[in-house]
Amino acid sequence: MPGPFIPIVLGTYILAAASGGLPKIDAQATCQSTENIITGLFGDKTMATVENCMRQENEALAQIRKDWATYSAADKALCAQPRAYMPNYVEWLTCFEMFRDVRKLRQEGTKAGTAPPGGRVRQPRPMQ
Repeated sequence: MPGPFIPIVLGTYILAAASGGLPKIDAQATCQSTENIITGLFGDKTMATVENCMRQENEALAQIRKDWATYSAADKALCAQPRAYMPNYVEWLTCFEMFRDVRKLRQEGTKAGTAPPGGRVRQPRPMQ
């Protein structure tokens, strides 16, 4: 009967994400793995290079650092997943932006009377 424990576990996870700073990942390793996979599939390094990947990762990291204090604890717990497969800052930034944009659209919909019932952003469960 895991039902009663889910809020406790999820709450603990959110608090842990909110209390700490931005998780660190090895973007270089992710970029190298990505290049190796794409080169293995297509036999060509022009599609994805470590240099381009690292440029994108550094840009995303700078934006996340700039906006870190504005992200909710729930968004941090759901988007910043350092133990996910091939974690990267570009995905995290996209996740933060999507939650922000959906909230904005729902708020605008509520004002216009077109929001879905409850007007809430339904968030997925964090990865474990």
